[in-house]
Amino acid sequence: MEANELIDAWVTDVVLRLPRRQRNDVALELRTLLGEELAERVHGAARPPDAATTLAMLRAFGHPADVAARYRPTLSVIDPADGHAFVRWSIVGVAVIWIIGLLELFSQPRDNSVSLLAVLGAWWGRSALPALWWPGVLVVWFGLSAWSRRRRSTPPAWTPRTASHVHGGRPALLLAMIGIALGLIALAVPRLWIDAIWAGRAPAVVYEVFTYSDAFMAGPGPVLFTVLALYVPLYAAMMWVGQKTPLLRRIEFGLGLAGGVAMLWAVLVGPVFMAPVSDVPMRAAMVLSIVFVLAHAGWRRWRRVTPAPA
Repeated sequence: MEANELIDAWVTDVVLRLPRRQRNDVALELRTLLGEELAERVHGAARPPDAATTLAMLRAFGHPADVAARYRPTLSVIDPADGHAFVRWSIVGVAVIWIIGLLELFSQPRDNSVSLLAVLGAWWGRSALPALWWPGVLVVWFGLSAWSRRRRSTPPAWTPRTASHVHGGRPALLLAMIGIALGLIALAVPRLWIDAIWAGRAPAVVYEVFTYSDAFMAGPGPVLFTVLALYVPLYAAMMWVGQKTPLLRRIEFGLGLAGGVAMLWAVLVGPVFMAPVSDVPMRAAMVLSIVFVLAHAGWRRWRRVTPAPA
């Protein structure tokens, strides 16, 4: 084959991998570039370029599929800027689903004749494999987010967020204070919301289900309730100053660790409620909360940036 035939074949192989509207322009550009490159290679030679020289040049230029990829518009369902967030949330979501599945499985009465391998096999079929729906949901979410950003005429302006920034501002802090106060009352005195729901005529078994054990009320219970109550003045202080000062951030971090320790104490010391039907879910929720506290502490440590000295 002659040099021009090799170039035409290579260019055709490239442009056939591109959308039709691009082919003619790209073919003209490539033929011009290759012609100039080949002329430089044989400059000073007494003979025209041969097939071997042309083929070596084309192979050095790249495989047609790789060259076409440089011209073809990139198709990315997830923007590169969202890639790490997608992987991170995929791992976290699947891990949470797996942990919940394990807790649910081991909280059920188990037949001693059933081996641990059979139990894990049931978990694999019921929780592990079905958990893969979560990355699929994230693909759709991040894909829609990327599509929405591309449709904007101008990109959104960057808004600085420092460590003192309060997400949601004062309204979010107010809602958090109200939620903590109501939740603390519901946890400390279950009889109040039981009587409110049943108008004071609840069956005796309902009161028994939500009766705290003596071990919990003699030890970790009051500590846990106190830690939760301290969040109310903490958030009130944040509302007053309008931000999270370094001192308030340290107090918030300390309360989170104290709450995690109190919940671990409650899980280890014995039942929280007298009835297993309410105790098992409560202790499982505490374990998940402890995992969240530890993960949040690790996340804060990982995100810490300490500039190196110049």
